[in-house]
Amino acid sequence: MVKAILLVGAISTLAFSLSESVVEDEIRDVNKSVESFVRSVVFQKTEGLVTVDKVEIVEVLTLEETDSFEGYRLKIKTSAKDPETDKNISQSFEDIIFVSDEGMIVPKLYTDKGKDVSKKYFDAINKKFEALENKNLTKFETKEYLYLPNTLSGERTKGLKNLVFISDPLCPLCRDYFESITKKAKGKYNLYIVDFPLDRIHPASKYMLAARNQILRKNHIDVLKNMYMEKKYTTLRELLTEEDIISFLEKNLSYKIDRKELREIDLPKAMNPYEISESMGIKKRTPAIYVDGKGTQIVNL
Repeated sequence: MVKAILLVGAISTLAFSLSESVVEDEIRDVNKSVESFVRSVVFQKTEGLVTVDKVEIVEVLTLEETDSFEGYRLKIKTSAKDPETDKNISQSFEDIIFVSDEGMIVPKLYTDKGKDVSKKYFDAINKKFEALENKNLTKFETKEYLYLPNTLSGERTKGLKNLVFISDPLCPLCRDYFESITKKAKGKYNLYIVDFPLDRIHPASKYMLAARNQILRKNHIDVLKNMYMEKKYTTLRELLTEEDIISFLEKNLSYKIDRKELREIDLPKAMNPYEISESMGIKKRTPAIYVDGKGTQIVNL
């Protein structure tokens, strides 16, 4: 799932006054502080590639668990130019931040007992997305995406439901889901794994998938499972330059890769899901799970 990256950052302490004008001033200050915070985080984490067009506070959350925080549900609109197609891309999504009495924006909500209870608030957003999505994924339910490790051939099994897993190999939650989904799919679903590199967040993802496709084509071996299951690949989250990323892949993959080909980028297949998903109205977020075209959650598989 695509989320704003929430880091600890200082903003003005919230204040209240009996004066209506003072209260309005404080609200404006909070709005400006929250918007400034979101803009700075997105700018830093995307190296200026993504622009925040609008930050709207759509709800002030009533937090029953603690008196130490204020909660805000945000609607964020961003735009960026796709470096591969030179097209302008817009995205809208929701997120939540919590502001403590000390004026700190934090990604988690801790009770006085030290328990993080933020999950239920984020789950509410996720359920909203799931309720809205009921897609026809026939474009993804093809041999190209059918996940059958160690082979280039294979057909789906008649009578089984089709499970589509849209995933970025460096997305933490996607990595957590991978083993469970592949186990749940065995004998129950035709599993389609759609490579969905969120390259503005994880620049190395597209190179990983390009290398995987190269090895699959040349050696008839699929290393996707290794990329998801082996912890060493998480190091790629910290690598930003093409040279560092390709050098890491050369060192850590068991199969020789064509550096020149990778530099020229074996990306048409790796990046193709972007265009397909947009045509189906699917948001750019991972992980996303569908059974016979209907959005679901891993607990329901």
